[in-house]
Amino acid sequence: MTERRPLQVGEVRPTASTSDAPAAPPATAVHLWLSPRRVTRLLGWTALGLALINIVAQAAHFFLPDFFMRDWLLVMFDANGEANLPSAFSGGLLLFSALILGAVALAKRQTADRFAVYWGFFAAVFLYLSVDEIARLHDNTIAPMRRLMDFDGVLRFAWVVPYALAVLLILLGSIRFLAHLPAPIRWRFVLAGGLYVGAALGMELVQGYTDSRFGDLGFVSALSIGFEELMEMLGVVVFIHALLLYIGRHLPGFALQFGVRPQPGRPDS
Repeated sequence: MTERRPLQVGEVRPTASTSDAPAAPPATAVHLWLSPRRVTRLLGWTALGLALINIVAQAAHFFLPDFFMRDWLLVMFDANGEANLPSAFSGGLLLFSALILGAVALAKRQTADRFAVYWGFFAAVFLYLSVDEIARLHDNTIAPMRRLMDFDGVLRFAWVVPYALAVLLILLGSIRFLAHLPAPIRWRFVLAGGLYVGAALGMELVQGYTDSRFGDLGFVSALSIGFEELMEMLGVVVFIHALLLYIGRHLPGFALQFGVRPQPGRPDS
């Protein structure tokens, strides 16, 4: 056993270095790489699968009254229903788009890009559309619009009027933004918007006319609603594909990192 000598005047005994203290466990890094092609395939096939199951559910509802799963299928997979799988998936697609747009907006803001505000604006738009898809906010505008004017025929579902005006204003205000995008991305954005708006507004106008002229066509009306919802979902899938392509090709080194900053002096809080 080594004997410790006494300290001399003015001498300080060395203490254990901080390196001898137990080190904090290293942070775990989780890397998630998104492939535009694989993400698009997954989302696209999911949308098609939901559309096919909706057809089965509608057929069972109209033609198989004794089928034991008829009511369950309709509740879970009705494309025109609420709080079910198609509604949740559509809302999730729009929310995913909003998150990607928001991340791009933050990246653009860090580089003082003059179009950062456009990316942020579209993130807010898609966030609203996500909430609208799940909560069916647009349906709540039908009654107030009908009190203003006797809408019928193609405008039977009167919510299309304010939404069509909003789409027109957004389109006119985003011409410069679209023009600055690389051509392959720009035309994918245009295709995605055409699919989504054409289904959401165009098919609603057609359905309003047929319902006013012929009444509810039963299975045919249900199929048309299912087709409308499928086109909306595919439009958002195309948009997500374009966003991921844009990030991969034109934002080199782009990555999202999440962390929680500990509060000084309170390690357990």
